[in-house]
Parts: sequence; C-alpha cells; structure tokens
Amino acid sequence: MAFTYDSNALAAVLNHLRFLVQDTIDEGHLFEDAEISFAAAQETNIYRAAAGLCRVAATKVLQDPGIDQEVKYDPDEKAKTYLKLAESYDKKADEADESLSTPGDAGLNLPSLPNTPAAFTRDLHFS
Repeated sequence: MAFTYDSNALAAVLNHLRFLVQDTIDEGHLFEDAEISFAAAQETNIYRAAAGLCRVAATKVLQDPGIDQEVKYDPDEKAKTYLKLAESYDKKADEADESLSTPGDAGLNLPSLPNTPAAFTRDLHFS
C-alpha cells in the first residue's frame, strides 16, 4: 500500500483530495493512494469526491478507541468534524455542478485553486 502527498503539486487530483480531507501526513494516514484514486474515479466533481472521503474518514475514526497515546479525545467529535466537512464539500459540489457550462465533460472537475493561503481551524484535526 502506498501513501504519497506533494503540497507543491495540488493540481494533481490525489494531492488535491488529500489536501481537502487533510490526510496529508504519512504517519497515521487514513487513506491509501489507491483508495483516493478510486474515490476520484467515482465522481466528476472533486468536492463530491472529498465529501465521500470525509464520510469514510468519519466512519474510520469512530472505530478508534477514545484514548490515543494517553491523550483523551472523543472519536464522536472527530467524526462530527469530518461529517461537517463533508456537508460543506457537498454544498461546494452543488455550486460547481450548477455553474458548469458544458455538461457531459468526462473526468473529475477541478476548480481553480485560490491564490490566498488556506485558513485552517483547530477543529479540523482536533476535538
């Protein structure tokens, strides 16, 4: 099984999806490259693929015990965070789907990336 991530190549679907679901660190990663590639192949909208991966991530973290290396965390809260992220990606996917001017294009729809740095919150990874 393989894990790869290159933050300098976010135009690549694998890296873009890893970035969206914040599965960017090899140690403790949630998805193998093949799993992300499979999810991307199932959708034509990158946000819809990211939403699906977030739902799978929520299911995976619910299987975690409530204690991680002597630091207590709540898997339910972490799962809720992924589900909220999935919901936001579903909304973005709906907006992107509505704005497509040429329906029927094959392949995953990649939006242009903003030129501003992303703003992250502690809630994305920590409960």
